[in-house]
Amino acid sequence: MARVTDIFRDSVLINLSLVDVVINNCSDELWEKKFGGDYYWAQVFHLIGGVSYFMGLVGQEGLPMIPENTGTDGILRKPSDPSLDHSKEKALAFNKEMMTAVAAAFDRLDDSTLFTPIDFYGNPTTHGGMYSLLAAHILYHIGACDAALRDNGLTAAI
Repeated sequence: MARVTDIFRDSVLINLSLVDVVINNCSDELWEKKFGGDYYWAQVFHLIGGVSYFMGLVGQEGLPMIPENTGTDGILRKPSDPSLDHSKEKALAFNKEMMTAVAAAFDRLDDSTLFTPIDFYGNPTTHGGMYSLLAAHILYHIGACDAALRDNGLTAAI
């Protein structure tokens, strides 16, 4: 019988697999372009790095952090700078590392943890609620990247 935590794991992993699509479908020109106030590459690194943030809130420490010298720490987006390495290759490697770590983290969980209460910025929720928010956060940024892809004549992930 499947665990509910397996359903959350699969949802997060499916969403993260779409990250590879928005990276691979992005032109080099768009990768360095701003849309919606952020560089495309910053959206990608932010959405992958956000996984560590959300999982950390429910006690799942040790997931990969945004690599150094990318120009973003997850929230702060610095202007494109040739000395920074926020390449597509680095983003793809980061996403692969994150997917492996997420699968292992969810495999350590059991369904009894899903109803553990947690406060999220003054809003009461549960660990299960945080996994839902994590999946939504990833899809929000996939949607933003998809809009930029479409606006630039490229193929969206969804």
